[in-house]
This record gives sequence, C-alpha cells and structure tokens, in this order.
Amino acid sequence: MYKKREVENYLIDIKEKIAKIKSKREGKTLEDFIEDEDLEIIVEHSLMIIGEATSKIPQEILIKYHDDSSYWRQIKDMRNLLIHQYWGVSIEMVYYVATKKIDELEKYIDKIIIGERVE
Repeated sequence: MYKKREVENYLIDIKEKIAKIKSKREGKTLEDFIEDEDLEIIVEHSLMIIGEATSKIPQEILIKYHDDSSYWRQIKDMRNLLIHQYWGVSIEMVYYVATKKIDELEKYIDKIIIGERVE
C-alpha cells in the first residue's frame, strides 16, 4: 500500500542524508574518495535521495527560504546527473558537493524545518 508523504517527510529524508554524508566525509580527502568506492557510492546515493526529496517539496516553500531558484534546480540536476548520466559525473564533483556545499544546504533545510514547524 502506498503511503502518502508530506513535506516534513522529505525534509527529514534530506536531513538524514546530509548527516550521513557529513559522517562519511569526516577527515576524508579527495584521494580517500577516489580510493574508496563504497564511500563514493554512499555519498552519491545520499545525493540522489536529497535531489529527489527536494523535487517533492513545493517550489514556493523552497523559494521562501532561499530565493534563488537556480540553487534548488542545481540540487535536482545533480540527482538527474547521478541517475541518468552517471558516467559523466566526476568523483571530484561528488567530493566538492560533499565537502563544500552540503553544509550550506543543511542551513537552508534547517531554516525550512524551523519556518514550516517541522518536528
């Protein structure tokens, strides 16, 4: 039976996957990512879920907390690249997102959770 999902479920999914990425990237270098295929797979899978969950949150909610629609589009596009053009995604890009961009996303998601009163 299909379970109806709410915005809060998607936000929780995103938070959980951000936490997973942050725990796995701790102290890791680009070389670690290159050498550890399991690490790469875990991070890529988490990014796919983040992108999919983001696509399920109404645009008007996302824009309310960060009004650059291209920011949210990039998150969704990353998911699409990982799913549909996986051969064209570099480990350097995955590493960059996991180490340089995920904290920024977490701040916006936290704002949405607080602003939308998600518990």
